[in-house]
Amino acid sequence: MSIDAIALELFREKAKELEDSIFVRSIATKKSLGTSLDWSRDGPMTTDREGPTEDEIRSSVLTIRLFRQDKDRISIRDTAKLIEALPIDQSIKDEYSQIRSDLNSFLDSQTSVGFDLGSGLITRRFLFDTFLYGFYCHLEEEKQRRIYEWRDKPFFNDMKMEFDLILLKFTQSVARLSRVVEKVEAALAS
Repeated sequence: MSIDAIALELFREKAKELEDSIFVRSIATKKSLGTSLDWSRDGPMTTDREGPTEDEIRSSVLTIRLFRQDKDRISIRDTAKLIEALPIDQSIKDEYSQIRSDLNSFLDSQTSVGFDLGSGLITRRFLFDTFLYGFYCHLEEEKQRRIYEWRDKPFFNDMKMEFDLILLKFTQSVARLSRVVEKVEAALAS
C-alpha cells in the first residue's frame, strides 16, 4: 500500500472515529445546544450552557486537531494537496475543494452571537483556535491567557456554546470530506 493510500485510509478511519464520538452522540441525543439566562432584581445574572459535557467535548478535540493541524498528514489542507495531485476525475477534486472552502468560509465568518472583545467582533476561527489551543490542546500561553480573561465575561457560556456549534459543523464537514475520500479511493482502485 502506498503512502498516499495509507494517508487516505487514515483520514477515513479518524473521520469515522469522530462521527462515532460521544460528543456527536450527545448532541444527537440531547438535540439541543444553547444557553439560558437567569436573573432577578435582587440577585446576580447567571447563564447556563446546555450541550455536551467537558468529557464529551474532550472525546473529540484531539481527533479534530488531527484534521486541523498541518503537522498531521491527515489535515484537511494536506489531504487537499494529496487529492489535487492524484490522477482522478476533476469533479472529485472539486467536490473536496468545495466542502473545504465552505468550512473555511464558516470559520472565517463572525460568531452567531457578536462577541466584541474591544477590538471588534471575533470570527469563529478565532474562537475555535482559542478554545482548541488555549483550553483543550497544547495550552498555548497567549490563547490560554485569553481563555482566563473570557471566563470573567458574563457571556462566557455563550462562547462555549458557540465553540460547541463550531465543533459540530467541523465534525459534519469532516464526515462529508470522508465521503469524498471514499470516492478518491474508489477512483484509484478502478
